Amino acid sequence: MAGVNKVIILGNMAKDPELKEIPGGTALCEFTLVTSRKNKAGEEIASWHRLKAFSKKAELIHQYVKKGQQLYVEGELQYGQYEKDGITRYTTDIVVWDLNFINSGGGKSEGKKKRF
Repeated sequence: MAGVNKVIILGNMAKDPELKEIPGGTALCEFTLVTSRKNKAGEEIASWHRLKAFSKKAELIHQYVKKGQQLYVEGELQYGQYEKDGITRYTTDIVVWDLNFINSGGGKSEGKKKRF
């Protein structure tokens, strides 16, 4: 039986996305979305989510997405690990399948929608 690995997230861009090239010439765009919720005491709790996109989607995100924009993203979880200073570190990333602008960012909502 096959499983399902799907994530839907609505959050704000923490900073401008970063674009780089990985071996083989494929574009990789990495960025962070912040989501928030309130705990039982009414305090706001922020969560930071690492996202990445590849190829043409990566280039489009780097070109059009900026810090402060609110985004709706669908994708899948990807787990990894690496070693640094003799310590194994674990990562969780969201690989982007689909992305929509909710607003234009910077506090100005222009009703602009762009889908990748």
